[in-house]
Amino acid sequence: MAFLLVPAGYAAVSCAVAAGELITYTAIGAGVAYAMGAFDERGEPNHAPGTTPTDIRLEEIARERTEAEAAAQQQRDRDVAEAQAARERAETAAEAAEARAREQAALHEQEVQRARQEEAAKILAEIAEENRKKEEDRRDYPLPEFLKEHTGRNKVNIAVTGNSGVGKSSFINFIREIKKNKPGYAKVGARECTMEPICYPTTDGDNIWDLPGAGTFNFPQETYIKTMGIRYFDVVYLITAERFTQAELMLKKELDDFRVPYFCIRNKVDQAWESKISEENDSDVDDGYLSAHEEEYEVVSQKPKDKRKEELKLEMIDELRNYFSSASIGIDRVYLMSTKNEHRWTFDWKDLARDSYLAIENARLAKECPICFLPYKQYGGSAERKVVKCGHCFCEACLSFESASTTCPICRQDIQEALDVQ
Repeated sequence: MAFLLVPAGYAAVSCAVAAGELITYTAIGAGVAYAMGAFDERGEPNHAPGTTPTDIRLEEIARERTEAEAAAQQQRDRDVAEAQAARERAETAAEAAEARAREQAALHEQEVQRARQEEAAKILAEIAEENRKKEEDRRDYPLPEFLKEHTGRNKVNIAVTGNSGVGKSSFINFIREIKKNKPGYAKVGARECTMEPICYPTTDGDNIWDLPGAGTFNFPQETYIKTMGIRYFDVVYLITAERFTQAELMLKKELDDFRVPYFCIRNKVDQAWESKISEENDSDVDDGYLSAHEEEYEVVSQKPKDKRKEELKLEMIDELRNYFSSASIGIDRVYLMSTKNEHRWTFDWKDLARDSYLAIENARLAKECPICFLPYKQYGGSAERKVVKCGHCFCEACLSFESASTTCPICRQDIQEALDVQ
């Protein structure tokens, strides 16, 4: 992919692990204000539905803690009973005072332990309920057949989606720099050309998917995100060519709700620019106005000069950005694009290429050791993935090598017992 040639920013993936506490994954890409995806042990993005082995392990940890707290509570109860019995057996005032003090201390410990036991039971119930909801979610949003052979590998799956006719196929050809009549060229047309998801491998071995248009008779909006498996993609390009339709707003809301990393693209902005130029060409311009504004127009043709064309372009850009950032749309960052090669660097392709690179690399790094950059065993490598108590992940080989220093090579905290999360 062309944008993968952009120099890499710093990226890291971590997962925080603590006994009885929730494990969370975070991917950080310098300069990118998106919640980037990370892969779980299934080889799917974290935002994909369903429980992971880590979720199950968390529930086991919570259950073990609950059982341990219950056993501790039983011991506290015994301590209280013994203290009360000792008070009753006391023969002197001094012995009675000492026995009462021990009894009060035991009662206090009993109350503290009861609170700990209740908290542990609450945590277990919350985790168990969350896992139940995740499994129910997995049943409601199953992994589509066309994606099954493409997940669980050291590859990144990228979706290009939007309404029919917004230029999705042209966008795929543009970013892959594939010209017409060349192998791998995505079919382009005014009609609904893409009738099923089509995978186009990139030069880096990742998969970019041309998805059918949303909100059509063949692919209604109500079932689109489920049918297309949008939640299983690592990065999504949401493309529009006009103002956002209701179908596109619904798709954006679902991407937000399910925390799927995505980029909003306003395609065909060259047409919007040309439209403003045409409007000015067709407006009634009298000779007096031309004389007063000779520096802005070619008097013979009555066409805007290059300076005026640039002003019209900036006006068009401001109008589009204001529209997308309005309260009704709520998109602070929209990438203005034209897939015509003459406009490759005219609008936001450079920014989109850079930010896309970071998003894709964050997804890829979740499958690779950040020290040796080799894939973990479940993604085709030779070493298992391990997590140390500070929360960072390494392959088993690098963890063994680095353990001699007893500090994490990323955060420099002491390395403690590693938790297998394969």
